[in-house]
Amino acid sequence: MAEMDLHKKLVSGFAWEAACKASAQVFSWISTIYVARVLAPADYGIVAISGIFVGLSLMLGGLGLCAGVIQKKGVTKAEMDGVFWLSMGLNGLVFGILFCLAPFIAKWYAIPMLTDVIRVAAFILLISGLSIIPRAIKLKELDFRFTSLAGMTGGFIITLTAFLLAWSGYGIWSLVVSTLAGELVLTVIYFYGSSWRPSFHYSWVEVKPIARFGVGLMMSRMVQFFNGKTSVIVSGGVLGEVSTGYLQFSETLARMPTDKIGGLFQSIAFASLSKVQDDVELSKNLLFRFHRYLVFVSYPILLGAAFVAEDLILIVLTDKWLPMKTALQLVCCVAAMSVSLLLLPRFLESIGRVNEVFKFQITLAVMSLIAMLVGAQWHLEGMILALLLVYPLLYIQILKYVLPRISSSIGEFLKSFIDVILVNVVFIVSLWCVSILYDELSPLLRLICAVASGGLIYGLLIIVFMRADIRALLEIIRKK
Repeated sequence: MAEMDLHKKLVSGFAWEAACKASAQVFSWISTIYVARVLAPADYGIVAISGIFVGLSLMLGGLGLCAGVIQKKGVTKAEMDGVFWLSMGLNGLVFGILFCLAPFIAKWYAIPMLTDVIRVAAFILLISGLSIIPRAIKLKELDFRFTSLAGMTGGFIITLTAFLLAWSGYGIWSLVVSTLAGELVLTVIYFYGSSWRPSFHYSWVEVKPIARFGVGLMMSRMVQFFNGKTSVIVSGGVLGEVSTGYLQFSETLARMPTDKIGGLFQSIAFASLSKVQDDVELSKNLLFRFHRYLVFVSYPILLGAAFVAEDLILIVLTDKWLPMKTALQLVCCVAAMSVSLLLLPRFLESIGRVNEVFKFQITLAVMSLIAMLVGAQWHLEGMILALLLVYPLLYIQILKYVLPRISSSIGEFLKSFIDVILVNVVFIVSLWCVSILYDELSPLLRLICAVASGGLIYGLLIIVFMRADIRALLEIIRKK
């Protein structure tokens, strides 16, 4: 694929993804805030614990087959049919196992309600398998318009369902059922938006190459998933469901915007980098560009959220959530430190280096688990702080795998975004200095002043220090 054609698809993809995610995000924030005001922190803790086992089951059932179809060149109809039936069979098997294990998991955590929550949430396994091939086809074709609109619709259904169920008094079930509703709608959209239909054909010989890649990727992503849930696992086992609820909602608030942004970059980056995996120079340029703008967009949001944490909680969530203030600030810092890890492993996956991703995820799992077990002795805040301290070592590890694949050095990598980091340092220092002027105001007025001054400061910094980036982006859009 020519570089200019790829640029056009990427610009179009980012435009559709960004527009759709922004549209869905506004309503999502409103719904999430309302539900949090109605539910108790312990409800979020229970759902977070169930999410560990349901999420792990989704990975086992999916077997990394969707990514395998995207990554494989020249995939045939017969291969896609075989992948579909393999996925459906695995999802059904894993659903049955999880359904039977639910009472034992609930007993282990001493939370009787966890049995029903896990069993109901597990139905997502039976729904998601239906869309595996249509989803892979759309991503393989770089049809970001379709995937963006589908994702926006699914997200809208989740937030609307959660809002209505919470308003009707269904409590914790508003979180569980809304996820199922969103996945069901998303599956219908993907299935009927694709011309592909499964035939009753299955051959292990045809599926084996895709499954082999998928298994390697699944192992890596299972460890990645475990890494993402380690804090909930440790908190749920050591600190209890209330602290786990504070942790879960801190992560929800901190990652709400960045998960949307990160998901945008991840989906487009994996598909586009897979397309140009044989061109080292183009791969490097794309990766550095993706990474630079991911940091550029994510850091001011996360640092700003940490800065206004107390006023944000008081105004938006009420004082019952105030004990999580420090946890929220630390989680925002962890999220900022982990931004690059949303993208760098995806690059390795796009060129088929899933074994290296797996090794990195193992390192991340071991180091983060040890750090948080030690840190948990100083309560929730100590656990999160301990996790934050291990990230510099993790970056050394992942860059050892990535940089040789693009014939680059750590100096060249840092040079590609160090000015963005410096801009954000100036941003947060300036915001702190300005905040002295309105420190005596009410929480609501402080929050308004902080958001307004923060937006103004970062906008001015962009104009002064990042004009070249703005010109380059506008030039690409004009060429489109």
